[in-house]
Amino acid sequence: MAQYGKKDYWDERYKSDEEHFEWYQRFSGIEHIISKYIKRSDRILVAGCGNSRMSRALYDDGYENITNIDFSEVVINQMSLFEPKLHWEVMDVKDLAYEDGSFDVVIAKGTLDAVLCAGLQDGKRMIEEVDRVLSDGGIFVPISFGLPEKRMELFDPGSLGWQTKVHSVAKPSIENNTVDSKGGFHYVYVCKKGGKEDDDDIVKKECSDDIVKKEECSFSDDQLSKSTLIKKKTKTENPPHDEAPA
Repeated sequence: MAQYGKKDYWDERYKSDEEHFEWYQRFSGIEHIISKYIKRSDRILVAGCGNSRMSRALYDDGYENITNIDFSEVVINQMSLFEPKLHWEVMDVKDLAYEDGSFDVVIAKGTLDAVLCAGLQDGKRMIEEVDRVLSDGGIFVPISFGLPEKRMELFDPGSLGWQTKVHSVAKPSIENNTVDSKGGFHYVYVCKKGGKEDDDDIVKKECSDDIVKKEECSFSDDQLSKSTLIKKKTKTENPPHDEAPA
């Protein structure tokens, strides 16, 4: 779905619908992973923030040093009004205006998948920029629909010096608002800059064969065949539902 990599698409989407959307997972679905690797004192960049409530959830959980960026000025203006306590900037993840080593953590929920829709080179450029702004020992946390055998090629420690661990998180169930492994998985990659082979926290390509199966989803670097979209209006909102890109 090439449109997911285009700024004009997102501008029009945010203009036509200001409701908050959570791609893939709510914060509660990945909180156990976040707390394992990220300190509350870390300088955090949320790249491609969109209108997700995840940054607010992070803030409420004690992670207060957060910078949110998105290349859509429309959504940044909306979120600046909605969450004035947080810091919002208009910026392209492929061309970051920050100094080298500015952040300890970069979180990208669905962002890498969207960027890859515009082409593999765009994805590589994003990763190069993330690597540049990360401090030594910092971590990149992309939450993705992409299978490890596809994504690990992008996180090759031979070229970046990263060590990467993969966590599989069951997709939210449509029926009862719980997780259900039969519905497939999302993947949380934890990529440590300058990680060592014997690092106790980050282990290269650690992934269980019994939960990573090619038939669970079809994903290429050029398009998203399916993505989970969670829409939350109120606390009593209906359970999350799937959106299949046209």
